[in-house]
Amino acid sequence: MYTHLREARSIELSKTCRNILRVEDFDGTLPGLYNRGLIDVKMIIVDGKQIVGVEITKSGIRLLERYQKDKNRLGSEYNIN
Repeated sequence: MYTHLREARSIELSKTCRNILRVEDFDGTLPGLYNRGLIDVKMIIVDGKQIVGVEITKSGIRLLERYQKDKNRLGSEYNIN
């Protein structure tokens, strides 16, 4: 689940590709991420068509930031980087 959240955040922040998240980007993890409050869904219009869009919530962003900090801290303590 974390991997899908991290990959989705990359799509969201992309400057060169699409930055709209779709349900298909979550490969079965959508319900779990949604139930945990890490993503939210909304209706958006793309090319004149209404589709279900997904966005990462502030809680999801904080989780990703916290995980990265912990990973960096552990890497420096154990020379994992």
